[in-house]
Amino acid sequence: MLKLLNAYFSRLAKWTIFRILMLLMLAGGIALVFFMRKQPVVFQVPFFAANLIFPHYIGVVIGLFNYPFFTNGTIRNQLAVGHRRSSVFFADWAVSNAFSVALYLILSLSIYVTAAIFCDTSVIAWRSVAEGLILCGLQVMLFATITQLFCVILKGVKSFLAIYLGNQILVVAGIGIMTLEKIPKAVLYFFPTAVSMNLNCFKDSGAANPLMEGANGIRTAASVSAMTFDFLPAAGAVILEIAAVYLIGVLYFRKTDLN
Repeated sequence: MLKLLNAYFSRLAKWTIFRILMLLMLAGGIALVFFMRKQPVVFQVPFFAANLIFPHYIGVVIGLFNYPFFTNGTIRNQLAVGHRRSSVFFADWAVSNAFSVALYLILSLSIYVTAAIFCDTSVIAWRSVAEGLILCGLQVMLFATITQLFCVILKGVKSFLAIYLGNQILVVAGIGIMTLEKIPKAVLYFFPTAVSMNLNCFKDSGAANPLMEGANGIRTAASVSAMTFDFLPAAGAVILEIAAVYLIGVLYFRKTDLN
């Protein structure tokens, strides 16, 4: 297992695309603050990036990372030398999640650190920020795990478009569920998009989310009124979803034909 993890993370460290994306996330976060430094909505951007940006690009990036493993015989060679399929799947899952979450945190922390220096942060509840970043990081892990399942099912990522559209459908479903009336709060916990799009980092917990409320505070189609989400139930729901998708993926990978 350790040899597999070392091999996968060593490839990641040398992967040019990952290095470029790290620089883009860092530069993008800093530039975003300077562009929006007079708008309080800048503090909400990391929460929205978790479901409006990352689910889409994660599918393509993880697909690019996994493609050589399926097409050049790497996985078959790993199995031939005695590695178990569950170990191979876990190593791939671990590195895919590591770089997905790392890129998200680089973007988010670059925004908050820059904002802490150049913006008025007196209205920010930093505990809420920390909890929000953890929840959104878990959401990124969920989409990375779903993408890995797509990669296994598609046998070498035959279509990056299929992965992209698959993640997009899940995002749209999460937004769509918020438009339905009388949805129990317990159900919404299992739709991370609904949670992250209603996270609020401002000290007044009853303050309207500036991205989700229309003129005069009128609820928009993507809003769940003034609903707030508790950290532990929301985190627990996403962790359960990650575990369920991971289990489906590893069971499928153990049975699938790699030829």
